[in-house]
This record gives sequence, C-alpha cells and structure tokens, in this order.
Amino acid sequence: MSVIRNTYYFFLIILVTMIIIWARRRRHTTGWQLPGKWLKYWGIATIVLWLITGVGGLIFKEPSEQKSSASDQSEKVATSSTTSQKTAASQSAVSSSAKASSKSDDANDLLQAMDSTKLATFNQGLRDSLAEDQQFAQQGKEGYEYATYIDNINYSQQTGLMVTVVDDFANLTDDSKTVVGQGAQKSAAAQLVMMGEDLGADSTAIRTNIHYNGRQIGHSKAFNTSEFKWR
Repeated sequence: MSVIRNTYYFFLIILVTMIIIWARRRRHTTGWQLPGKWLKYWGIATIVLWLITGVGGLIFKEPSEQKSSASDQSEKVATSSTTSQKTAASQSAVSSSAKASSKSDDANDLLQAMDSTKLATFNQGLRDSLAEDQQFAQQGKEGYEYATYIDNINYSQQTGLMVTVVDDFANLTDDSKTVVGQGAQKSAAAQLVMMGEDLGADSTAIRTNIHYNGRQIGHSKAFNTSEFKWR
C-alpha cells in the first residue's frame, strides 16, 4: 500500500508543477505551450491514485498500524476487565458489609435465625443449665430459687420459650411468678452467649409462655416481653 501512496504523491507533485507551467505559458502567445490534454490526463491519473489510496487505506492497513490497533484493543479489554473486577469486588465488599450491619443482635431474632441442629443444641444446653441452677438452689445459693418452680424449659420458633412449672408455682403471687419467668428468660439469654451468639446489651427479653398441666397460665406482654400477664 505504501508504494501506491508514494506514487500518488509523485503524481500530485508533477500535477502541481504542470499546472504552474501551464498557467505561466498561457501568458505568452509565442513559444512552447503545455498541451491542455496532458494536464487533463495527468490530473485524472492523480485523482484515480488518490481514490485508490483512500479506499485501499480503509481496507488494507500497514502492519505497524495493525499491530498498534490490536495493542490498543488489548489494552482496552484489559482495562475493561480490571475495572469490572474492581467493581465486582467493591460490590461484594459493600454487600458483605451491608449483611454484617443488618444482622440483628436481639435474642428473639437470633433464635428465629437458628437451624434445627443449632436449635437442638440450644435447647439441650438450656435444660442442662436448668438442672445446674436447681442444684445450686438446693444448696442454698441465692439467685437460683426460680429454677425450683420450673419442671421443663424448651424453645420453639413457633411458640417461643416454653416454660412448664410445678404445682407449687400456683401458690406464688403474680410478682413472684414474674420473677420465675424472668429467671427462665435470663437463663436462655445466658445460653445464647455461651454458644457464641452476638447478643446485644439492649436485647429484648425472649418471648415466653408459662404452662401448667398442659394449659397456658401466663405469657409475655406484647410490648414488654420481660413483663407477664397471668390468668
């Protein structure tokens, strides 16, 4: 392609020269005159070469130009790929951060989020803690009296913390019954901490139901789950 281009430049230079000579010789009526048809033919040839050079340049590129174009495209692809990777990494980091920040530290939410295996472990630990607290109460240690009024304790994601009480529970005042219910809630919250759950300091008390002889005799209040309503 460079040969045709060089030929075009040569014809162009000759054409310009011929035009200058033709214009100057026209001022003189005598002497040698440059034939007009030479100028016409040479001009046509120059135009043809110009067309060939222009069209050919669009189809055939110099090797150096092709290499440069391929290099530019490779750089664009690499840049685009790097940008996409950075964007994906950034979105992933933002998504992970959003998930971490949106995770609740409330006891009720933590229990609702547990799978069956983890919930079974929680309930087993809850029963073990109750048995231990009952032993402490029998030994006369203060703060464990609540456990002597509880026969069984279990958490269900459908009904909340289920506390089954013994016969002597019925002889307590409503305030004393509330202390027993709150003792069960504190024991369940302590079990969450022992399992490594991130329990918030301002977590609400676990929703609790108190049962005796197969029927509900009390439950947590809706807007303050550490308080109870008794029947």
